[in-house]
Amino acid sequence: RQDMNKNAADRDSVQQINASNSPRGTMEAVFQGNLTLDFAGQEAINTICSSMTFVGRSMKRVLITSCRANEGKTFIALQIAIGMTRRGKKVLLIDGDLRMSVLRSQYNIRLSGSSFGLAHLISGQCTLDQAIYATNIPNLYLMPDGTSVKTPLSLLTSAEFGAMMNALNESRSEERRVG
Repeated sequence: RQDMNKNAADRDSVQQINASNSPRGTMEAVFQGNLTLDFAGQEAINTICSSMTFVGRSMKRVLITSCRANEGKTFIALQIAIGMTRRGKKVLLIDGDLRMSVLRSQYNIRLSGSSFGLAHLISGQCTLDQAIYATNIPNLYLMPDGTSVKTPLSLLTSAEFGAMMNALNESRSEERRVG
């Protein structure tokens, strides 16, 4: 019952997301799937997030990877992102699985707007602002995969991907100076 009330509150909080809450505009991504962890899971994620906060202010990027499919990369990345937002950090979760992403289907994410994402951005089909979505989780922003591609490595190793990462670092620095 408590989980049902929390899920209803999460859905209601979608109404509160607006342009003033999102430096990237009014595009929204709504997580409708189950994001709750048991106590042991919460403690494990808290331990990871606490360790990450002690690394220092210079750490700006985290990459979650493994050798095979279905090893929990999406789950861990999302839980760490949520854990960091609970510490007051603004987090952009980038779905870099351009071949077989499960993020949107696994968590029943509904996107507003034109459904642009990382693949669209790197291939020049949209702007950075069009690829970033505010979510119903405070301080969490999402850049979805966009569309599946046959050769994701060529996009992820492109100059455009590097330029995107640099632009994100610059906007983060500007946000820190202003806010």
